[in-house]
Amino acid sequence: MPGRTASLCSEQMSRPDGTVFAALSTAAPAFRRSMDDLVAMVPLLRSAAAELGFRLPIR
Repeated sequence: MPGRTASLCSEQMSRPDGTVFAALSTAAPAFRRSMDDLVAMVPLLRSAAAELGFRLPIR
């Protein structure tokens, strides 16, 4: 993709009650990670976001 300088994927972080309170993302220079590489990371990112949403204290 001409002009693309970075690849990024993100996932919302939700409390067990469904309240969204943050986002978790990962990014890399486009020449180091392809979009396919980042798409392959989505399940791990979703899992981490779900765990953090459950473990982080409510403020």
